[in-house]
Amino acid sequence: MRAIFKIIGIMIVIYFVSKSTGNSYIFSGSSGLLFLAGLSFLAYALYKIIINPSVKANQKSTANKPVNNTKKNWTYVLLATAILIFFLQKLLGMISYRFFLFMDNLLRLSDSVHPVVMWAVIGLFTGLIYGSFVAWKKYKLEFKLNLIPIGIFLFIVFILFIVNEPLNSEPINTALQPAGPKENEINTDSIKKFIVNRWKTVDVIGKNREKFLRIKNSVTSELELKKNGKCYMNKNGVRKATFYYTIAPDGKSLLFTDPDKTEETVPVQIISITKDELVITSAMYHNDTVLFKAK
Repeated sequence: MRAIFKIIGIMIVIYFVSKSTGNSYIFSGSSGLLFLAGLSFLAYALYKIIINPSVKANQKSTANKPVNNTKKNWTYVLLATAILIFFLQKLLGMISYRFFLFMDNLLRLSDSVHPVVMWAVIGLFTGLIYGSFVAWKKYKLEFKLNLIPIGIFLFIVFILFIVNEPLNSEPINTALQPAGPKENEINTDSIKKFIVNRWKTVDVIGKNREKFLRIKNSVTSELELKKNGKCYMNKNGVRKATFYYTIAPDGKSLLFTDPDKTEETVPVQIISITKDELVITSAMYHNDTVLFKAK
């Protein structure tokens, strides 16, 4: 129990140090001293455990009591490990990311099968290999029996490696991007930036698509949104309806209000918006997806 409290205390200290220093990756000054101290603790712990292990329980000491420093040594190991993780967090994070990226691509059967399924299969075969070695050692079996699970394991991994080509997988580009909304990002800023325009209906996806295609060449529909919050619905250049619009609190849709029915609002969900293209869906369009092009 004491060891558990020590581990918790060490992790709390590391947590608050990390919060106070951010994600700094510095090996100079006090940080460098802590790093060297962590290496020293780690070297000492490994020496005590591997080179100079503690006295066995059945070996009597001069005080007729076995000397056991295992708990103390493990405390040093855990402390050194926590310090190393703190100072090498970026390097370890990059290595971990690339490792799991490689493994997920290696174990991917198809887009419909989650990699966790193959992780479980590989885990089962790993346990089978371990169990075969335990049985070989315990029951004095022939060593060649161990080659059966090892061969099956290597065969499966080889097939997956040839089919999935995990070495060709590219990591996500994590380079810093300039601040500000992207052109295709839907938020309040992007809506304000692009929504004021004349939008011509160019396609409809849904139950009214056939009807739209029949009249597409003879009827031109437009949405004209103004800076003053008004929206005009035009057909063949003639204004057919006027609405007021505001940006919804979610920052991803518009609220249309009929001037004659101000207590009623109709939400218009924006699927994507750029300076040249607008895609929406709404009950106003029978919940079809409507594509507009800027004029």
